[in-house]
Amino acid sequence: MRILRIPWAMLTVALCCLAATGPALGAGAFQQLDIGLVAFDPGIPEDIELNPSPGIFPEVRRAEANYLPFVLRQTLVASDNWGVVRVLPAPDTSAELLISGTIVRSDGMVLEIALKALDCTGREWLNKTYKATTSEQDFSSARNSSKPLFAFLYRQVEDDLRNKANELGASGIGRIEQVSKLLYARSLVPDAFAGYLEKNALGIWELRRLPAANDPLMERIERVREHEYLFVDAVDEQYAELFDRMTPSYDMWRKIIREESFYVDSRTEQLKSKDKRHLDAYESMKQSYNAYKWSKVEQQEVALLATGLNNELSPTLLEIEGRMVSLDGSLQQRYEEWRRILYRMFELERAQQ
Repeated sequence: MRILRIPWAMLTVALCCLAATGPALGAGAFQQLDIGLVAFDPGIPEDIELNPSPGIFPEVRRAEANYLPFVLRQTLVASDNWGVVRVLPAPDTSAELLISGTIVRSDGMVLEIALKALDCTGREWLNKTYKATTSEQDFSSARNSSKPLFAFLYRQVEDDLRNKANELGASGIGRIEQVSKLLYARSLVPDAFAGYLEKNALGIWELRRLPAANDPLMERIERVREHEYLFVDAVDEQYAELFDRMTPSYDMWRKIIREESFYVDSRTEQLKSKDKRHLDAYESMKQSYNAYKWSKVEQQEVALLATGLNNELSPTLLEIEGRMVSLDGSLQQRYEEWRRILYRMFELERAQQ
């Protein structure tokens, strides 16, 4: 069992030090945007059990919904063009930039993902489908193992995001950061921050005014937000461990699915071009069975790892100021419960001021 200890008082001191040295809200300094990646929609048809779809293995696809955002996260982090990039258990409307997606196709041959990116003001950065195809070289022993399959797709996403950031410039990025902080503040204290933001005719949040740089309420709100991120960062470590464990078998599964696809296409062409009587029926059946058998073996292995990726992603016990907090349920349910605990602590602290 994993225990995350969070000393509230110690964190308060650290955050105050950071606030004293870092740029105040509204300072206008250019900073790299933080990005939140929400688990993708797996794209599984509702009637998959009654009408199985070729190329869709539900357990694997559900794992991919968590796995693929993590791969994209790695590409964004490696580019060094962004701030903190997190895979979030649930959407955060105050995230500076939030990316969501739906898996359209994912097999050994093709990866196709429909992605949407919105900043916290409501401005759309991306609404596009990305598609990439593998080659034989992608599965060769000479391939750089640190380079993910479909690396071109992830780089293309990063390029598009970077171009949008450059288009907005430092002033546009600065406004997004300010709006993000104020939206989070509104979620905690709606009345106190109701007049700071206003939506324009296009539904985009605009700044009306800013709180003072040393506003004590904003300092307490920032502290709560950092606690929220500590939970996500702890989960992120486990994502990384499960990602490393799953990648070799997952890549092998992709390779086998790809080879099986080529084999089926090849046999189909043979049947079209030759007299069926001249085919060795037994050998044909044997080859088909072997291809199917190995495919199922790999599918089962990946499915076991997929189950781990889907179910083992969060700590079950956390400690804050000597108080043990038990969180049960799914990752999203635990995250929401952790938020409720932090909000209650914020209200209690505020009432004592």
